[in-house]
Amino acid sequence: MKKNETFVRACIIAFLFFILIDWVRFDLIIAIDNIGFNLIFGLLLIGFIALYVIMLNSSLVYLILRWRITRFKALIPLTLMLMVFLYYFIVNYSSAYMHMDYSFNRNDRQEIIEMYENNQLTQINVNRYLTPYRLSSHNKIVYIQTKENVTKAIFFISNGFEHDRVLLYVSDENMVLNSDFGDGVSYWDLQNIRKVSENWYFAEISH
Repeated sequence: MKKNETFVRACIIAFLFFILIDWVRFDLIIAIDNIGFNLIFGLLLIGFIALYVIMLNSSLVYLILRWRITRFKALIPLTLMLMVFLYYFIVNYSSAYMHMDYSFNRNDRQEIIEMYENNQLTQINVNRYLTPYRLSSHNKIVYIQTKENVTKAIFFISNGFEHDRVLLYVSDENMVLNSDFGDGVSYWDLQNIRKVSENWYFAEISH
């Protein structure tokens, strides 16, 4: 019985860990800012994926072995692991999530644009700035530039395996083009650009 309880607790901890790592990975990379650490952390991410596969398979085995004894309680580990899958592959890509993120963080993002215009943002590199509001950009960075009195910005909503979801800001209603950003950003392939409201657009970036 204790072993079963321990496994369920381990699944709960793993669930919280897998969700949390999606956010703190960018904070760690930016805070340490070391190529060696980035490589090591990249390898660790592969390890995290392997750990998830192991936990998912173990949860399925647990369900099969414990169903007759505990019934619906046996579903807890597998349900948690499936929730992780839904978070990474379904929720983050859903239109509902994007609109919720846009509505929830709109004021903060508008303030970031104003801070940029007043030279109040911390610059990392050309066109790259640290966002003062953690939830305003998933990778903690906002990409902004001004050309011909037109300010354009990219905020990351979610980072996926095949493509990322971003929110674009354009001060004069012009469409954001792939060639608008320099310093390593110009290779991004902006796709499925669609207007959300005045000056704001959703888009996707393929890897």
